[in-house]
Amino acid sequence: MDQIIISVTASVLFAAFSAVGGILWQRVKDIMTKQDVRDEALRALLFDKIARLHAETVEAGRPASVEIKRRADVAWDAYRALDPDGTSDDGTTAHLHAEIIRAHASEDPHA
Repeated sequence: MDQIIISVTASVLFAAFSAVGGILWQRVKDIMTKQDVRDEALRALLFDKIARLHAETVEAGRPASVEIKRRADVAWDAYRALDPDGTSDDGTTAHLHAEIIRAHASEDPHA
């Protein structure tokens, strides 16, 4: 009789732990999916920032101030940190950043 009770108890505990494990795993997957979406949104915002700085300087034929170059560097560093192996970038963002950095420097922060 004791073996039956032990066997049933073990089975119930195993089922309970399996259910809790499944629920926790689903929560982890949901959190990871939300994090991926957030990362993509941040990458889009950072790309837009770099593209806007590029349009205001390089595309407009204007020099880039040290402040604009610093802002481009900060945005680029954050952009790369979200995708350190570079698998999500086609090179456009890197190209825009490089052109901002290579642009003629101006001392006027509003140039």
